[in-house]
Amino acid sequence: MGPRLGKPLSRQELRAQVNQHQVHFRSSHESLFMSFAGLFMRLLGQKDFLRRVWLTLGRTIYHPSFVDDPYAYPGTVEHELVHVRQWRKYGPLFGLAYLLLPLPLGLSWFRWYFEREAYLVQLRICPDEAEVERLVEVLWRGYGYPWPRPWMRSWFRRKLLQWADSRRLGR
Repeated sequence: MGPRLGKPLSRQELRAQVNQHQVHFRSSHESLFMSFAGLFMRLLGQKDFLRRVWLTLGRTIYHPSFVDDPYAYPGTVEHELVHVRQWRKYGPLFGLAYLLLPLPLGLSWFRWYFEREAYLVQLRICPDEAEVERLVEVLWRGYGYPWPRPWMRSWFRRKLLQWADSRRLGR
């Protein structure tokens, strides 16, 4: 049948995955590392980095300080769990490839590769053309221009078509 379209995982399903992967949640403002990352990002013009960004390192998901209950953001937690699984699969190479290969900004194939898998969560929750456009813009503006917009758009549209074919064929 393909992925379950139209809704995020339930709180219970998320808790099960969080427990399975031994994930910890921390507020960005409670982390020395995130404080330094916030300073660095401020130099790059991202003044609200710590107030808006969710970031995963290993099995720790850092969330903005305004978040009291991470499970109140099921799509975002599910997205970050994709990065937990990626970290588990690739180890420290995940971080190195994500940040630096082939370039820190522009045509960063690995950042595109890892984020497109994670952003399939959002596309699954809202499977339409408007969401494709939103995701392309989020990736383009928020992730250092990782891949040309038309190529990102085309990739997400192909996923939508695959899911539609899968549902139509009852797979």
